[in-house]
Amino acid sequence: STYLYPDNAAKGEMTGDAGNAHANAMNFEVHEVYGGGVHAVGAHEDVHVIAWHRIGDTGYALMGEGLAVWVNGPWWGEELEHWVVQYRDDGELPTLQELIDSFWAISDGITYPVAGHFVAWLEAEYGVEMVKDLYVAPDLAQALASELGMSLAEIESAWLATLP
Repeated sequence: STYLYPDNAAKGEMTGDAGNAHANAMNFEVHEVYGGGVHAVGAHEDVHVIAWHRIGDTGYALMGEGLAVWVNGPWWGEELEHWVVQYRDDGELPTLQELIDSFWAISDGITYPVAGHFVAWLEAEYGVEMVKDLYVAPDLAQALASELGMSLAEIESAWLATLP
């Protein structure tokens, strides 16, 4: 079920969460603001619901938000690669370790498109089954190193080497 709200205040009053959108995977629900200058509709929240039921629960925002952003497509009208290149060139690109450990401490304007690009890279290089395995890994850093046979720094270098 999808619930649309005319603004963030109404969404907050009705759900207790005034953010632009959120999923209630257990109840097969998404709640999205569509109005007041915010149009938070699309596949993103649906991906959270479907992934929870088809793959499992992730303990890492890097994988959960990364999968949802990748499936949803461009971020703020630009391809995900655009944002990663911009943040790299501006010296604002968080390290892979920071994305694993401190995702919510960094601006979501940075973490969301970067995570989406990283998950897209994982899928392109290693396939969807690897993404699914990493999505539910209890220790993401350990699983990445073990499954990919590289240190986090080497994984990060391999990922970023694909950028122009």
